[in-house]
Amino acid sequence: MTLIRTPFAKSRNSRVIISILFAIGVSLSGCGGSPSISDKQQIYLGDAQQEANIQNTARAQHYVDLAIKLNPKDKSLYYDDSPNPDPESLNIAGIFTDANDDPSLVKYMTIAVSYFPTAVTPRMMLMNSEDRLGDRAAEHADALALIALLEPQTHVPAMSENSTNFQDLGQAYFAIGNMSAGKKSMEQAILVASHDAKPDAENGLAYYIAVENMKSSLPEAAQLVKQALYSVRGADLGSQDAITKALKQVTISGPGPDPATVAAEYYDTQAWVQYRQANYSQAMTSSFNALNGLPRVPEIHYHMAMIYLAVNDVPDATSELRNALAINPTYAAAKQALQKMPSPGKPVATSK
Repeated sequence: MTLIRTPFAKSRNSRVIISILFAIGVSLSGCGGSPSISDKQQIYLGDAQQEANIQNTARAQHYVDLAIKLNPKDKSLYYDDSPNPDPESLNIAGIFTDANDDPSLVKYMTIAVSYFPTAVTPRMMLMNSEDRLGDRAAEHADALALIALLEPQTHVPAMSENSTNFQDLGQAYFAIGNMSAGKKSMEQAILVASHDAKPDAENGLAYYIAVENMKSSLPEAAQLVKQALYSVRGADLGSQDAITKALKQVTISGPGPDPATVAAEYYDTQAWVQYRQANYSQAMTSSFNALNGLPRVPEIHYHMAMIYLAVNDVPDATSELRNALAINPTYAAAKQALQKMPSPGKPVATSK
C-alpha cells in the first residue's frame, strides 16, 4: 500500500485566461501573434482535466496526446517536482492523480521515464500506481530501478541531506520486501529532515511500519505519527474537540499544501497504526478525521472498511469498499476485499 501524498492543487483560472487569449489571437509570452507552444499545451491540458474529472478517459488522453505532440520532451508537461510548484500550471501527473486514473498515470509516466530515465518522480508515480493496480511485477521492477537511482545519491554530500530521497528510497525497499533497509532509510530521512520536512518523514516511517505490520515497532509508529500531527497542527490531540478544531483551521501563507489536507494524511496513518494495535475505536475516530479532510482518497476508504470489518460491521465495511471503488474503479485491494467480503454475522479474520 502506498504512502498518501496529496498532489498540489492546480488552479483552472490560468486555463480560462489562456483560452480567452487564444481565441483573440494574443500570446501570453508576447504582445501579439499566435500563442506559444507552452500556452497551447496548457489549453490542451485544461481540456484533458475537464474530461478526466468526468471519467472520460479516451477524450482526456486525446487532449494529453495533443499536448505531448507539441513538445514530447518537455519535462514540465509530465510532472512538476520543483520545491514550489506553480499553482497555475497543469501537468499530466496532476490531472490523472486528481482523477484517480492509475492506468493513465502508468501510460504517461512510462513515457516520461523513457525520456528522463534518471528522474525519480515519474518512477515513484509508476510504483505507486502499480501498487494500487495490484501489478506486483511492475512495482517490483520500478522499485529496483529507484533503488539503483537513489542509493548512490545517499553517498553524495549534497544529496545525502535530502530527506525526500531517503523517504523514496525507503518506500522502494519496502516495495521489494526489504523491511530492514526500508526502515533504516526512513529513519535517516527523519534525521536529515529540516524542521518543516520532519513531520512528513515521521509520518512516512509510521505508515510503513503499519502497512508492513512490524509489530515490535508499532509503539514507535504511534509516537511518530502523534509527533507529526502535533507539528503540523500544534494542537492538543488528546481531545476530540481539539481534533475537530484543528481540522477546520486552515491558515496558508503562499503556495503549498493545505495544512488540513496534510493533517488528514497523518490521521489516516494514525488510524492504520491503531488498527494494527487492535485499538479499533480509536482507529475509527482517526479514520473519520482523515475522511473529513480527504473524502476522495480511496486508500482512506479502504482503511476505514478494514476497521469496520475488524469489528464485524460488514455492511459499513462493504459500503466503504464501494466508496473506494467509486473513486478509483481499478483499486485492486478494494476489489479483492469486496470479493472476499463475508456474509453479515459471520466472524471476520483481519488481514495484513
